Amino acid sequence: MNELFFWFGFPFVFFFPIFLAFLALRAGLALFRPSSRLRDGCSPAHIDEHELLAQLQSGGYTYRHIQGRQAQLFKLAQRLGGRLTVSDIVIETGLGVEEAERFIEAMVDNSHVRMDIDDNGMVVYDFPEIIARRERETDS
Repeated sequence: MNELFFWFGFPFVFFFPIFLAFLALRAGLALFRPSSRLRDGCSPAHIDEHELLAQLQSGGYTYRHIQGRQAQLFKLAQRLGGRLTVSDIVIETGLGVEEAERFIEAMVDNSHVRMDIDDNGMVVYDFPEIIARRERETDS
């Protein structure tokens, strides 16, 4: 009987506490791990469109108004060659600096709008589709 405990009970008694400690360690590390946005390289100030919508609606903006602003920014980007700064947005839309920054950062998806730092250290927002279209037109 003691021989059976040695072969079947000992590993369980020995490894079960180690397994529990491992689970506790994983749970503890999960509490201190950065959010998925930070791991994916997004800035902490980056918010998605739903969060932006909630913030802007609390200020009296409607979804239709937000879509209109996005269209306005795409038209501005087309007029300015596919690159915008927050200053360009403030001048064109009349938004405050922080609100313009939140708005454009919510549009950054690395597909339609990309955030970049130029050679002078300025944050610029590129619209790759508009830039590509302009390059095709100049090549023709």
